[in-house]
Amino acid sequence: MSDKSSSSSSAGIGFLSLFFIVLFVMKLGVGETVVEDWSWWWVTAPLWGPFAALAVVLAVVVACIIVYFVLKVIGQIFISSQAKKKKKKQERLLADGKRITDLVTERQRRR
Repeated sequence: MSDKSSSSSSAGIGFLSLFFIVLFVMKLGVGETVVEDWSWWWVTAPLWGPFAALAVVLAVVVACIIVYFVLKVIGQIFISSQAKKKKKKQERLLADGKRITDLVTERQRRR
């Protein structure tokens, strides 16, 4: 039995690298081109652009996660304060009910 293993490898140049080489050659002035007036930042953008785009996406994701947790904490604080207010209101109502009951029993005794 023969052991055949297949492996796939890409030995070619990528699209962005090729695009950089084209812009680089045009920036060096092979003929009259618009690229000659461009900043080197734009000429090298195919090299650093994907990393910058990834950094922006990650920053947006991190910002969304931070906003989510901040809103969650604010919501918990709000719910907690509402529960405390509700508990105080119930305690007041119970105290008022007890006072009313005491007043009624006191009047019944006087009769």
